[in-house]
Amino acid sequence: MVNLKLDFPLVRDLTLADVDFDVSARLKDVEIPQLFENVGLDNGVLDMHVTRSGIDAKGNIGLEHVPFDFTWTE
Repeated sequence: MVNLKLDFPLVRDLTLADVDFDVSARLKDVEIPQLFENVGLDNGVLDMHVTRSGIDAKGNIGLEHVPFDFTWTE
């Protein structure tokens, strides 16, 4: 599921800088088979939030099938 909110003025010369956005998504079955040599991520369920300020992701994921809590902020 993805929720997207866009906020921008109705002007002729709209630029990307004029557009504000807020995106929330639930990602299921997230995997990165070769994160490192012979090490992968699997079975991920993450809630992601993206705005102009940055990216946040939180959830559960497996490291070589061992479950752990995951948090990423950029």
